Order: sequence, then C-alpha cells, then structure tokens
Amino acid sequence: MCPEQVSNGWISGRFADYYFDTGSRTTRSRLIVIPDNAKFTARVGFQRDTTSTDGARVAFGYLDDMGNVALLNKMDVYSDGKLYGYEVDLSQLAGEKTEFVLWVEAKDLAEGDCVRWVEPKIVQE
Repeated sequence: MCPEQVSNGWISGRFADYYFDTGSRTTRSRLIVIPDNAKFTARVGFQRDTTSTDGARVAFGYLDDMGNVALLNKMDVYSDGKLYGYEVDLSQLAGEKTEFVLWVEAKDLAEGDCVRWVEPKIVQE
C-alpha cells in the first residue's frame, strides 16, 4: 500500500464480508462479527527495493458505530528490508459487528513509502 506521496499522505483499505447478490446482481457486504479471544496479526514492512528517508506508520482499525475510522496500535516501519510482526488484541471488541481498516500513513518525507502487509488475518485463540 502506497500512501499519497505528500507529507502525511495516507491510504486505507476497508474489509468486510463481501458477497455477490444474485438477485440484484451486485456486490454487497455484511459486517463482520468479532469473536471472543480474537486478534489481528500480520507482518509488515517496506516493499522490496524501495527506499524511504523517514519511514511510514501503519495501523489496523475498524469502523465505529458512527462510521468513523478508529485506528489501533500504530506502528512505525522503515525501509530496512525486514518484515516485522504486528498484532492487535481485539478482545475489547468481542461481539461487535464492523468493517476493518488497514492504514498506511507517510511521515514528513513521503517518497518511497510503500508498505506491504503479509498474511493479514484475524485469529481466535
């Protein structure tokens, strides 16, 4: 994910339970119910062969009851060629229905701030 290439530019992706409605022949979505003892896990890092001067910030989040994005556990990443573990405990949201958000935000110097999310998933312990 490459944020807008300006100071503090960002990009996000929303995720829900998408399906094809054969009656209306359209793609629709349902909210995802967060199970007990759930957590989000992924590995994050810069895309290969990219260079960033001051890194980027990543976050996992969800849409709150008002439809606003609530970001959890922001983490800085740098173009050092490594993938880092990223984990968010979702137990405080158990039973809630929502959509999820992956977020990448550039810092002051945005050039080259392309981050990859590897194996993003919600798991139940």
